[in-house]
Amino acid sequence: MSSQLHQLINQVATVISHRPNPYRDAEEIVCHFAGTPRITMLSSLSTSVDTKVASDCLSAARRVSNHYPLEYVLGYADFLGLRLRVNEDVLIPRPDTETLVIETEKVINQKCSQDALGIEKAESMRVLDMCTGSGCIAISLKKRNPKIEVVASDISERSLYVARENANTLNTAIKFVESDCFENIKGEFDVITCNPPYIKTSLLGNLEQEISYEPRAALDGGETGMDFYERVAQNYRKFIKLDGVLLLEIESQDEHTVKNLKQLFTNAQVDVINDMSNRPRVAIVKESCNGKNGV
Repeated sequence: MSSQLHQLINQVATVISHRPNPYRDAEEIVCHFAGTPRITMLSSLSTSVDTKVASDCLSAARRVSNHYPLEYVLGYADFLGLRLRVNEDVLIPRPDTETLVIETEKVINQKCSQDALGIEKAESMRVLDMCTGSGCIAISLKKRNPKIEVVASDISERSLYVARENANTLNTAIKFVESDCFENIKGEFDVITCNPPYIKTSLLGNLEQEISYEPRAALDGGETGMDFYERVAQNYRKFIKLDGVLLLEIESQDEHTVKNLKQLFTNAQVDVINDMSNRPRVAIVKESCNGKNGV
């Protein structure tokens, strides 16, 4: 016997009642498997649902009830208005990381406005996004600032496959490079962004069960959580222009992170920006001539 849309949504919401917003997530699941936009669904809640659609929705709900990430079940995540394909090869883009994109865009706009040529400056601006994962940062920056050149790198070939698919789907021209940190990076950049692995190895087992399905390499920051930051600090001057800016997502839960970062980047100005939850989220490292020359 077929059910109506509103009944199916209630059934799915009951199965995933552990979620913070089970009814909203249930709507997302039903919209996905029914192939119906949310606005259309909300205006036709009494419509009968195909038996297979209902079965698929409840099957997906059961997976989510076992703490499998909803985004992996759906096969996508939304990020700054973009819908990106995701699977277990990439970290799920999160709203916190949107702060990094917004702050990077401010830097790009400031650099362009300081130059009398404006558009010409944007066309010559090079941005590197390291640890790109799904490509969420690189693609967002290119979509919002189409004249800049964007290079995106990751150590994982499988992650880069997903990122390339996202870039192609969203008609975004980005150069992708398989690289362990700066290993295969060429040239200098005006801006470098990075959302690196920064969770302490000892804390990985304490994270939410959903996170256990995400790639460990994108999470594990080593014993202190600072492994990748240290590698960046040791090498970034070779790849950044004299007036270049480095923007890093940081661990907001560890009170020592900001102090440790400032110790790593001793020859540069380090400013910290809070996210929407008013937690430290983005470190902005502004290179100086002395720092660039290693003095």
